[in-house]
Amino acid sequence: HSECICKIVWATGEGKIVTYGDISKKVYGSPKGEQGVASAIKAKSRTMPNKFPWWRVVNKELKPTSATPAGAEKDARQLLKKGRVCFRHDGSVNRKHRRSF
Repeated sequence: HSECICKIVWATGEGKIVTYGDISKKVYGSPKGEQGVASAIKAKSRTMPNKFPWWRVVNKELKPTSATPAGAEKDARQLLKKGRVCFRHDGSVNRKHRRSF
């Protein structure tokens, strides 16, 4: 499943986001596999620290999370902003940036 998860993250282009639950539904058929998704993303981020776009994966509230591989919510926000992703006042990503399957 790890390979499939990584392909989804790679396919989520600049300016788009996807949630852990979205990926879990696509890969496992249920949003209950979020931990597996997070583990695969963290592992891939360790092998490709400056290239794998882990910051495009957000939580169900559409917010970058401290569970990101780098453990830095602030870094994720900055990287998303670089990709022209807009944030709402509550810190969540504007829904227009959510990738659809």
